[in-house]
Amino acid sequence: MLINPNARLAQAPLDGVMRVLDEGGIDVAIERFGSAAEVSPDIIRRGPGFDLAIVCGGDGTINAAARGLIETGLPAGILPMGTANDLARTLYVPLELTEAARVIVEGHTRTIDVGSVNGHYFFNVASI
Repeated sequence: MLINPNARLAQAPLDGVMRVLDEGGIDVAIERFGSAAEVSPDIIRRGPGFDLAIVCGGDGTINAAARGLIETGLPAGILPMGTANDLARTLYVPLELTEAARVIVEGHTRTIDVGSVNGHYFFNVASI
């Protein structure tokens, strides 16, 4: 579980989320990162030992994880902790964190398109 400490809800209590994941049989390793540049390399480094990457943040955090997710082929769970959470909303991921954790535990998956501009991947938003 990769947590963006700068996300709007980064300080939200995760007790309910952790309980849902634990009860669902998901053993979680928590990693808080200092910058978006660390997200994909961390996924790539840890990828072989994991079945899933849970990305905790908003659209910027999820886009920062894109390269790592694509290179490892890991599915991503989304805990919408950002401001707009546009991708989570588009995918109908509940904005309430415990409910979003239930979606992860239930194994709901969806294949989505990915874009690339000048070698930078993105899921739903690219801006200049």
